[in-house]
Amino acid sequence: MQKDMKNNQGDKEIKLEAFRQHWNQMRHTENLRHGFTSFYALIVVGILAFVSQTPQINHLTVYVAGAVLSLLGFGFSWRAKHSLEIHREKAISLVKDLSPERDVEKFVPFTPESGFWGWVPIRKLLLTLYALGFLAFMALIFKEIVSN
Repeated sequence: MQKDMKNNQGDKEIKLEAFRQHWNQMRHTENLRHGFTSFYALIVVGILAFVSQTPQINHLTVYVAGAVLSLLGFGFSWRAKHSLEIHREKAISLVKDLSPERDVEKFVPFTPESGFWGWVPIRKLLLTLYALGFLAFMALIFKEIVSN
């Protein structure tokens, strides 16, 4: 009987530690995505500022760099979104195992978005913004090629 209680307590500690690991991985993934998105926005603003200051030269190389960066951002954001969802599902499953009699949504800090802006799915919005950035840079590349 005492051995069963020790095993049960040890099992709970293992599940709790696994939950912490999934939670930390989710935070890390989100921080990476936010960092890359900030970097991307800074580069795009820099490209637009450069193009507006130098209208007389060919900007094809700059546009290609913007398109490649947009494509990389889309791929990174896609992968991060799926990684985040996998860790979220595993963490929720562990919380349910640890406390099956309670309502998990009250205790889990990573439920879907809520509040006034809760209808905006940020993870999908970032994917859309990267795709639109890629299309915009491709249109600028096409315009640059046609005009020369």
